Amino acid sequence: MIGLASFALVLNVLGLDYRIAHVGLSSTLLILTYFIFMRILYVAETSQFDDNHPRNTKLLKIAIARFTISAIVVIASGFTCPF
Repeated sequence: MIGLASFALVLNVLGLDYRIAHVGLSSTLLILTYFIFMRILYVAETSQFDDNHPRNTKLLKIAIARFTISAIVVIASGFTCPF
């Protein structure tokens, strides 16, 4: 992904980045590549687990809550820092 982003930057500097309705081809390619690799990772990870394996939902809820709080802090910081 980093290599693809770097390649997109080089194409942009050289003036070879094509746009359709203010959306660059390289941006579309990055997003598409991201979702393809996320799907590949999801399939690879879920194939390793047994369906009868018990899951700890309490730890999952704690992790989701911490992630949500962290995301709110990052978003709030993003709104206040530029000013």
